[in-house]
Amino acid sequence: MAKESYKKYQHQKWRAEARGIDWQFTYDEWLVWWGADITLRGRQSGDLVMARIGDVGPYSPANCVKLTCNKNISDAQTNKQLSTEHLQSLVS
Repeated sequence: MAKESYKKYQHQKWRAEARGIDWQFTYDEWLVWWGADITLRGRQSGDLVMARIGDVGPYSPANCVKLTCNKNISDAQTNKQLSTEHLQSLVS
């Protein structure tokens, strides 16, 4: 399981960096952060994901929460809509 967990950690870190998002978790911090919920981690609708608060800032222990995949997608759409509305209000 340790080897599999480390692969998942490396993949998540790589994906964050590929998206230009700072990654501030060590492997040990990542394991502690997930705890027993690591078995619920995934990309399906009821699975848990690591989400950044407000979808901004780094992936860090102080800036992440566990959400279901569906909730994370919903929050991202809300944040995107709010950002668009904010930008439009600046132009008006």
